[in-house]
Amino acid sequence: MKNNSKKGFIVPMLLAIIALLVLGSGVYIYQNKKAKTPIVVGNEEQQSNIQISPVNTQTNNANWKTYTNTQYGFEFKYPSDYSLKESSIYFSEEIPEGKRVFMESPTCKTLVTGGGPWPKDCVSFNLLIQKNKISIATDGVIVIKTATQVAGYFAERVEDNSGGMWDGLSQIYVQFEKGGDWYISYLSYNSENKTAAENLFNQILSTFKFTK
Repeated sequence: MKNNSKKGFIVPMLLAIIALLVLGSGVYIYQNKKAKTPIVVGNEEQQSNIQISPVNTQTNNANWKTYTNTQYGFEFKYPSDYSLKESSIYFSEEIPEGKRVFMESPTCKTLVTGGGPWPKDCVSFNLLIQKNKISIATDGVIVIKTATQVAGYFAERVEDNSGGMWDGLSQIYVQFEKGGDWYISYLSYNSENKTAAENLFNQILSTFKFTK
């Protein structure tokens, strides 16, 4: 009788031990899995606030014209519907003769000298080659200076939003020095067309290269 009572006691005890082992293993596996699973808080909301601007690697200058200057040995492309002129410039005995290349969009026909509203659809591009750089006064003028590169040369980029005698006029200057000459490019445009004008300016400068 005593042996039977012991056996009856041992069996439930073994079952209880096995149950505890199984339960303990389940808790361990759950905790281990939980520890290895990264917790992301507000992931969907955070990603929705991130805006990635696409990188435009394509250019639309396949049908552009090419301006070539054999005197200074460079070339660049410009829109085929833009009118282009070039001339010599002379400042003074201290600042000898230089070169000016000027082009503008066909929509600049309404532009008149003497100031006034700058036409909304008018964009003009100038390239000056001279012995001195252009210095833009900062007194009372909104000027933003940054660094950039043109044809592998470090250049200074200046944004002038003062307008001068023209209402709504903004200008971007990019100038660098090579061989004692300053190459000064600047774009004049209506401030309402800032994005399109900057894209055009950057695209023109990206085609600028020296040929000798």
